[in-house]
Amino acid sequence: LRNRPSVGQFDYRSLRANAKLPVAIAPVANTEAVVTRAEKELKHVDVRGTTEAFLEAGGWALRRGRFISDLDDELGSDACVIGADIEEAVFKDQNPLGQRLKVGPTTRCTVVGSLVRKGTAFGRSQDGLIVMPLSSFLRSFGAKRGLTIAVVAPAGKVMQTEDEVISVMRAARRLGPDQD
Repeated sequence: LRNRPSVGQFDYRSLRANAKLPVAIAPVANTEAVVTRAEKELKHVDVRGTTEAFLEAGGWALRRGRFISDLDDELGSDACVIGADIEEAVFKDQNPLGQRLKVGPTTRCTVVGSLVRKGTAFGRSQDGLIVMPLSSFLRSFGAKRGLTIAVVAPAGKVMQTEDEVISVMRAARRLGPDQD
């Protein structure tokens, strides 16, 4: 595992440009941070940097507002979307849209949307998250982070999509047929 090259933006751009089968391709970088607003402070919040394909790739749905767009990513905007746990803890009985949050030691974001509650997985809530444009995330939390790339295959074409993704990645990394 340590010897594997990390997945980065080059890999994401290669997949986006060359993979034809996937329904959605979303890069995701993440970290944990403290989120504050006024006197409220939440620790261990899952902060994710991504693109607009994240909604479809992760099976998320909007509760209100809008999701981050590719334009937000291109411009490095301060837009962010919050999970149901964050909305409930920080904005109980208030509309969070247009409100500002402090994420981590220095980053500030403006809430443009909130997500429908997804529930727990493996005993942990999936709703304690903040999603921001990938470019803003990398500027705030470090550009040298590796990415996870979520790829959604069309119905009935999982194996073909997997083969195509492997082929595109091997070509992008200039690996011969006999190389790991």
